[in-house]
Amino acid sequence: MKYFLTLALFACSLVGHTQVSASFNPDYNGDGYVGVDDILGVLSHYDTPWEADAAENMVVDSLESIIAELSFAVDSMQSELEENTLGCIPALYPLANGWEEWGTDWQIQLTYSHQEIEAIRPGYMSFCQLASWQAPVDSDCYTDPGTGETTCFWPAVLYDAQLVLSDLQWFVDQEDAYGYAVPSPACLLSIHTTSTQYSCEEWSFSEHGGGIGGTETLGIPSGSGAVKVDCGGIDKTWNIYIPGSFAHAFISGIGGINCNYNIHYNPNTTTLVGSVGGIDNNSNYLEDTSL
Repeated sequence: MKYFLTLALFACSLVGHTQVSASFNPDYNGDGYVGVDDILGVLSHYDTPWEADAAENMVVDSLESIIAELSFAVDSMQSELEENTLGCIPALYPLANGWEEWGTDWQIQLTYSHQEIEAIRPGYMSFCQLASWQAPVDSDCYTDPGTGETTCFWPAVLYDAQLVLSDLQWFVDQEDAYGYAVPSPACLLSIHTTSTQYSCEEWSFSEHGGGIGGTETLGIPSGSGAVKVDCGGIDKTWNIYIPGSFAHAFISGIGGINCNYNIHYNPNTTTLVGSVGGIDNNSNYLEDTSL
């Protein structure tokens, strides 16, 4: 509708402009002053037929053709929009499986999440890509009878849309503050689904440490740039050694309950960003220039 109104106003402006130009105007060159050049322009039409009505009808016919083309373009854009937002999840798909109100609410919330993602980073990911990380119903796949295309869903939520939204916002904030590029959607998914230490684009990530009790050393890959540390658990002691090759170490992913964190880092090469969260946790920041 927004596109249609814009195009309609544009078409109306064309109508108004062309109807005036079809009328006689002594200011032939349009400089706001009737002078010799204007007379020469008029004389160039001397002794030639002038059918004002025919010219006006010709203009109207042209405008009708333009409006028809604009209307067709609007319809095409509307169809494309509907296909992009609903093509991967048919509107009645959850209803057909008996989910009724829950299924409808799920699609509405997913749409809102994608709109918020678009507001944060326009064009970051498609609606269908976000939807493929969710679990709308217990059925695994849906085949579009019109196109024959099959869309498969995970048996459980692979990456909740609200979590995608919050994680994306976190990376955008770090990009604004420190210049590290926001991970691509594929990289973002790997961050959430990979529990071992690894690197992805401009970022490196520790293992997702957890568990109950005991003492462990957190696995962190070697690399440069930024590393994000993520661990937690209950009644655990973590020894964390951050390689001095990293310029920034983001420790905002550390949480848990009643845990002890010994964070070793080289203050000459690495800047720590964030702080330990969770409940009743203790953190010790240990400077080590040998790292």
